[in-house]
Amino acid sequence: MTLPTPQPANPASLAELLRSARGGSSAAIDELMTRYYPKVRACVHRSLATDMRAKRPWLWAVFSTGDIVQDVFLGLVRDLD
Repeated sequence: MTLPTPQPANPASLAELLRSARGGSSAAIDELMTRYYPKVRACVHRSLATDMRAKRPWLWAVFSTGDIVQDVFLGLVRDLD
């Protein structure tokens, strides 16, 4: 028998998380990263793969999806206001 994955009793909406993150809540920032990291990583990887492989194959080895995603999230945290 497979047990369902526990879900938070009252998951915060994006607006609530952003409001808390802007207020300095590290828990809200962690939650934003947990929720959106996989989606952002997939989007960045897809964009890099499409652009680099097709138009600039010599740059493919230079760029890391993880580095770019990290920069995206650092920018998010820096520019929350």
